[in-house]
Amino acid sequence: MGSGEPLVLLRHGTTRQRAEAIFRYGPDPNYKEPGESTRAEGFSTARIQSSYPYGSPDVVAAGKARLFPNEGGPAIIEIEVPLSIVQKADLGGEVRFDYGFGLEELLAIWPSIPKRIL
Repeated sequence: MGSGEPLVLLRHGTTRQRAEAIFRYGPDPNYKEPGESTRAEGFSTARIQSSYPYGSPDVVAAGKARLFPNEGGPAIIEIEVPLSIVQKADLGGEVRFDYGFGLEELLAIWPSIPKRIL
């Protein structure tokens, strides 16, 4: 990265299989969960904090693992995103990257941002 801009640590709760795909290729706004007809269109994450209005990434990951038991269990993908991009997507309690709200910028820098699967 190297811009000197502060990075924000974000987490996304999902399954192991999905976390590995996201890690490699970035969030897929065209992704559809099995049995769903609508696309994801965005990528929801959360800052590490004490309260989560929509459930912590750990809770979300556990729920996804229950719904999709053949996807390797719960997993968290942790990413570090420049503050200027996070500010475009910050909804207060959730950081949701959508078209026009930081998704394009996130996808553009995806190969170079620090990330890991927990």
